[in-house]
Amino acid sequence: LKLYEKGWVMSCDGNISARAAPGSSDFFVTPTGIDATQIEASQVVRCNASGSPYPGNLKPTSEVSLHSIIYESRPDVGAVVHSHSIYACAMACCRLNLPPAHYAVCELLCNPTRCPQRSAEQGAATVQCSTY
Repeated sequence: LKLYEKGWVMSCDGNISARAAPGSSDFFVTPTGIDATQIEASQVVRCNASGSPYPGNLKPTSEVSLHSIIYESRPDVGAVVHSHSIYACAMACCRLNLPPAHYAVCELLCNPTRCPQRSAEQGAATVQCSTY
């Protein structure tokens, strides 16, 4: 709810996940189609490493593969926030570079990051995101 209040997610856009426990391949993720202001704890979806929900869970976000690939690629990551803020969407639509906001970003990425191009190959942008 705090991410919604800050304008980082809008209605059903954007999604959040967290590992079930340190070192676990399972993770919890927001469900698809439920407004951010209406989600209850019982509706959060538990998924296995491939992003498949366990029986009895709601359907996970359509971008569950983004979360599962990041967790698989980065065992040190404990949570993922996929934001659809107004500013991030505007920059992506304009194909603008994302300027580093802190010197540590420069050290990690070496240069400003451009949002991945959409590809006809399904999942290409997801795989590209996992390299960061």
